Amino acid sequence: VVLTGRYAPKGLRERADVVVEVREIKIPEPFQAKRGIQY
Repeated sequence: VVLTGRYAPKGLRERADVVVEVREIKIPEPFQAKRGIQY
């Protein structure tokens, strides 16, 4: 089972085999979102 989303409950994270957090480190300016890619 693969679950995606934000703010997973602590109990779910503890029971999961793999937990991955993706976060933005740097974004080029000016950044325009592209339909079908970023949203």
